[in-house]
Amino acid sequence: MPESLSNPLATYDTTYNGTLHLLEAMRNVCPESTKLVFAGSSEEYGEQFDTQEDYNKYVLEHGDCFPEPIDYPETPIDENNILRPQSPYAVSKMSSDFACRNYFQSYGLKTVVSRAFNHEGAGRGHHFVTASIVRQLVQMKLGEIDKLVVGNLESKRDWSHVDDIVDAYILLGQRGHFGEVYVSGSGKQYSIREFMSMVAEKLDIVYIPEIIQAPHLVRKTDVTNLMADPTKIKQLGWEPKKDIRDIIEDLIHYYLVPEHRKNIL
Repeated sequence: MPESLSNPLATYDTTYNGTLHLLEAMRNVCPESTKLVFAGSSEEYGEQFDTQEDYNKYVLEHGDCFPEPIDYPETPIDENNILRPQSPYAVSKMSSDFACRNYFQSYGLKTVVSRAFNHEGAGRGHHFVTASIVRQLVQMKLGEIDKLVVGNLESKRDWSHVDDIVDAYILLGQRGHFGEVYVSGSGKQYSIREFMSMVAEKLDIVYIPEIIQAPHLVRKTDVTNLMADPTKIKQLGWEPKKDIRDIIEDLIHYYLVPEHRKNIL
């Protein structure tokens, strides 16, 4: 997502136009024999508010919020929540989401939309917050660094293991109702600060000498409150098999390998 803020045109071209080209290929070549499960994103929802006070604070800081909340709380988030995309990445995903459903409505294509919440595991891109925190704390444990550089520690996320989300995609391809949207996520929420503490505990790090909040890691349009309500996809038979502890363990094992800590972009 950070790349989308620095290069929005490439983001729209890759995500939205790429999806349109795929849909057109399906429509013109194999409309009857092909299914498409579109990997949407929880970022399509943008900021969601639990109280009127949360909403008022957001408007005071950002000057605007559209659409306005209808009722509180807005979390946990299901398929019917208001969409408030807050980045070019989120807008491109939302546009593609609507295009997939429109191609079902207009042309009868077999499309299903997944709005998966954050999913993590070994090999996660180094710039993503979970990988960044685990890598740095592994380096700290090994004596390679003595400072932890982070962004907004109070943002809250719903983290699933990537294996569970892949299972959700497969299930949607097998049982998902065409033209519909399915939220997938753990249904549990943790702040980045809580995640950091869990990683430190797992590594037996009692004290972090210095935590630096880097301005370039704090985005004005960062979403701070995300938690899924995966009831609908669970009705198809999906059930997560792993949790945040498995994510942390897999990331730690990944970054304990020396070459995985080298050449970090």
